[in-house]
Amino acid sequence: MTRVLIDTSAWVDFLGGEKTAVSRVGELLEGGGAILCGPVAAELLSGARSTAEYAVLKELAEGLESLPDPAGVWPRVADYRFALARGGFLVGILDLVIAVTALDAAVPLLTRDRGFERIRTVVPIELDLF
Repeated sequence: MTRVLIDTSAWVDFLGGEKTAVSRVGELLEGGGAILCGPVAAELLSGARSTAEYAVLKELAEGLESLPDPAGVWPRVADYRFALARGGFLVGILDLVIAVTALDAAVPLLTRDRGFERIRTVVPIELDLF
């Protein structure tokens, strides 16, 4: 199965039972293609509503492949964010780290966050928007 970096937005919808997300993320989980990165794991875990939910999410995260932080990530994020800002787009730093991570790992990013369409104008990532 193809490896796919799953963005926080897709995880949130999956965990909330949204039909399309349950299908898409569930298929990746069953096939072993679901992967994480540090920023997604941090966003996902920090959004837990209870200690019990945190424990479940942590177990899930620890059972998945996690991509390493990209080499030279911070200067690259600064360059990309500057370029986007010059074009009138302000994007979150963590979203740019997620995009650079997907780029370096040469994996698609599964997301519901349309902000990644703007990010893709400067970071040539493969997006799987749903």
